[in-house]
This record gives sequence, C-alpha cells and structure tokens, in this order.
Amino acid sequence: MRFHGQSVFVGRLSMGVQGSAIASLLVQIIGVCVQLAWFLRLAGSIGFRRFRFDKAVNRETILNGSSEFIGEMASAISMFAFNYVLMKYEGTEGALHLRFLDSQFMEFE
Repeated sequence: MRFHGQSVFVGRLSMGVQGSAIASLLVQIIGVCVQLAWFLRLAGSIGFRRFRFDKAVNRETILNGSSEFIGEMASAISMFAFNYVLMKYEGTEGALHLRFLDSQFMEFE
C-alpha cells in the first residue's frame, strides 16, 4: 500500500519527501482503523477488556523482553547513523530514493 501511495504523492503529484511522509502516515492510519474494526466486531475470545497489573507477570515480561529491546535499540541506532551519513552526503532526495528502493525489496520478503 505504501508503494502505491508513494507513487501517487511522490510521482504523480511531485510532492517529494512530504508526499512520502503523507503516504506513510496514511498507511499507518488505515492499518490502525482495520485493526480497531477487527477487535470491535470480533465477538470471540480476542478483544478489549479491563486489566490489572500483576508484578510477577510484569517482571517476567521485562526480563524476557530485555534482550529483544537491546537488539531493537542497536538496529535503531545503526539505522539513525546510516541515515545521518546518507543525508550528509546525498541530501533528502538521496535518502528518499534509497527508502523507495528499500520498500520495493521489503515487499518481496
């Protein structure tokens, strides 16, 4: 979906980086609306309910998820550094083209 939105906003409407941002935002909004509609309509075991915090469950969750957190943070920091260098040498258009190519390859995975 993002590819089609980018082709409209960036390609046909010539909005550049702003068009890419708008397309990405619209895809996120559509995704949230679909998920929200799914949970509100589903009358089964999956849905919204009241909850209370359980210290033992929270402790296990934090301990179990800490390694995943480290991995995600390392990925985010390396992506930030890569984008910083890309913006320094190629500017916004270079970053836009790279992200566009990246999104093309991600659709095939």
